Amino acid sequence: MVGRVNRFSEIFPTINTSSLKKLEPEIHIVAADGYMATKANIETFLKQRVYVLKEIKDEPKNVLLENTIIDEKNKDSLDDAVSRLENMENGIIPDYESTYVSTEVGRLLISNNVNEIDIFSKEEFIQDTLAEVEVNSITDTNTLMSIISEAFITHLNETGNDEIFRLRNQPAQLFYSMMLDWKIEKVAFKQMIMMFVTYWENLYDRDPNIQVYVGRWGDEIKGDGFQELYTRISRKTRTEKINLAIVRIKEEEDYIEYILFRFIDVLNDLELLDETFYKLLKYGTTNELVINFIKHGLSRGVAELILGTYGDFVRVDSGAINLDSSLIDAMKAQDESILKIFEVEMNTGV
Repeated sequence: MVGRVNRFSEIFPTINTSSLKKLEPEIHIVAADGYMATKANIETFLKQRVYVLKEIKDEPKNVLLENTIIDEKNKDSLDDAVSRLENMENGIIPDYESTYVSTEVGRLLISNNVNEIDIFSKEEFIQDTLAEVEVNSITDTNTLMSIISEAFITHLNETGNDEIFRLRNQPAQLFYSMMLDWKIEKVAFKQMIMMFVTYWENLYDRDPNIQVYVGRWGDEIKGDGFQELYTRISRKTRTEKINLAIVRIKEEEDYIEYILFRFIDVLNDLELLDETFYKLLKYGTTNELVINFIKHGLSRGVAELILGTYGDFVRVDSGAINLDSSLIDAMKAQDESILKIFEVEMNTGV
């Protein structure tokens, strides 16, 4: 239902209001070698997800829910959640008697939902580290990743997972520096796949026994780890490398968006990033109109298409963007992709 709130006319038909057909979408599962993880068990998955006689029991685990049982195992989690809520909005917790952050970086880490660091005990160390960074001085991805590592990653809780801990390693920092550069340079997806495969093959040329991180697609454990998150690229065919690159690019982009950008946004809020550099990282452009479209849910490509080809249908009034209702008809007349037209309809209401 996400994205459908207040759009009931698109869910429920106007003629037969008793039908819930649009809330019962068809689901097709493609089970084929080369497109599924080797450890995947499709039969078990189907039994767990679609067996109609299975009794589903919902056990509330969110420590902030009223029916969640609080005991010694999750009391620390409750105290941490309460402290974070109160520090985000003072006065929201009645009779609060615990800790408040004392630094701006501490407040920003909480507001950006960074929970892998004990902010209350580490905020002053982080503040001291960042005090040595000049305002607007971060202008390249290598410097950015180095500062993220020094200021934040060194203070991770020891209970963190492999995905966040690998940022301690310089090869991982160089990898994400490379990914961020690709984002700035607007590298096409097809080109990115080839560059990904080439990157892996270059690693192999330097070390034939190299284990490459591929997340849940892995089949080997590395070092003292306990999860199979790595693979040896030397044992993969060209087709397998390309398939791995496709799934990894999507997961790495999500990792950058939902993990890495929390730290980038903190640094930007502290005005340590060059403004142009940040806009290119975040939006892939410095065009304020395109950025405005992106903030309203459009992809950069569609936003640039509208402004470049259909500029006559765009009106800007005191910073607010209004689209003419005939834009969709104009896009259809030009045989634009149905997906692009749908994206405009869903995010702009025209």
